[in-house]
Amino acid sequence: MKHKTFNRLLLEETDGEFRRTAELSLEIARTVRDAGGRALMVGGITRDLLLKEQNPDIALKDIDLEVFGLEKEPLRALLTRFGRVLEVGVSFAVFKLDGLDVSIPRRDNKVSRGHKGFIINTDPHMTYEEASRRRSFTINSMGLDPLTGELLDPHGGEKDLRDRILRAVDPETFVEDSLRVLRGMQFVGRFQLKIDPATLSLCRSVPLDDLSDERIGEEWHKLLTLAVKPSAGLQAAYDMQILEKLHPELQATVGVRQEEDWHPEGDVWEHTKLTVDAMAGIVRREAITGEGKEMLMLAALLHDVGKPETTEIVNDRIHSYNHDNAGLEPAKAFMKKIKRGRKIIDTVLPLIKYHLFLVFNPDPSDRSVRRLSCKLQPATIRQLAYLIEADMIGMLADEERIKKCQKLLEKAEALELAEAMPEPLLTGKILMQEGYAPGPRMGDVLDAAYEAQLNEEFDTVEGAIHWVKKRYPGETE
Repeated sequence: MKHKTFNRLLLEETDGEFRRTAELSLEIARTVRDAGGRALMVGGITRDLLLKEQNPDIALKDIDLEVFGLEKEPLRALLTRFGRVLEVGVSFAVFKLDGLDVSIPRRDNKVSRGHKGFIINTDPHMTYEEASRRRSFTINSMGLDPLTGELLDPHGGEKDLRDRILRAVDPETFVEDSLRVLRGMQFVGRFQLKIDPATLSLCRSVPLDDLSDERIGEEWHKLLTLAVKPSAGLQAAYDMQILEKLHPELQATVGVRQEEDWHPEGDVWEHTKLTVDAMAGIVRREAITGEGKEMLMLAALLHDVGKPETTEIVNDRIHSYNHDNAGLEPAKAFMKKIKRGRKIIDTVLPLIKYHLFLVFNPDPSDRSVRRLSCKLQPATIRQLAYLIEADMIGMLADEERIKKCQKLLEKAEALELAEAMPEPLLTGKILMQEGYAPGPRMGDVLDAAYEAQLNEEFDTVEGAIHWVKKRYPGETE
């Protein structure tokens, strides 16, 4: 990479916290050089800088520096000039400094099961070729000199990135870390890669039973929230046998037939991939971020996991009656496996449960929309409308059917229900002002009044009071 291009991508086209981190990395690299060493940018930052040359929308995130030629203690002393230094693991010799990870080249020797079952030996005098051999994939094995723009690429990562190939660096060491298989899944999805056949065989050979649920969840989070077209990663998860080994709920959808009149796209698995891609487009269009984005992506991924259990042929037609409800338990099992929190699980499940709402209510009344807003809690009608839209796109529905999602959302907005359920007109305070005694019986009265409100039996506080006095006379103090 030309130094001028690299400098522009790293500094001129970035701002805020990342730019400050980039400037700090350059200052550290200069100081390391003056001390007789060499600091290289390694890992994802080098890959992303190369990608950003072709696609300005690529976001630059973390910067990792690997320092050659300096022993651990001199490096620590050098870094303290720039601020407070935190060391992560004595044997790892990784220093954290104001958003930067700074490390010394090392060799990893597998001694036991698990992601942490390695003995680490640092050696600042290794060659870059040897140091980068421990990396998982060639696209992550490149180094970049931030002072000269020189690209160090002993394993052909630049060509593989250009050709969109996912290839293991070293077949012998690759299989020692099972997390690399999950990383490969999300790399394929995020960067639209094709898996090298030999690498695919390696991935299939790796047992995944030593991975913690937290680490598995981290890779799924990256796939679902960072990929423009997550379906590529989903297919990689199937091809790499990740689904077979870890996620039977998704594996079971492969090959489950659907009625062609409704689903010309193919089986449930094909439909799921199309739906997830559609949802990725919707969250970009609506600029949804954070937990809200992950909730919608999980809902799209899991909305039809009830079909394997419920699909049957009736009168020569394929049906999946009640798959919306049947999908709740397998969806919950998947989300628990990837360690999603209660808030996310509690929001995704009602979206799955009611994703057929427009099938049964193609032209919903105000009353049915009010009831829906209550049933969905803590999810919202807005979220459900987006899920139904993605589902429709995933079944190759025509424009008229897709427009029904927008009409549902517009009706909910007009009723001020797109984001929340209706506020009850009647409260305990109002009942006490009318002479009703507090206690369990008051709760029953309030529940009945709220049900009547949803049934449109009144729409003002005065009407609510009149309704209560008529239905529950003689209960005042």
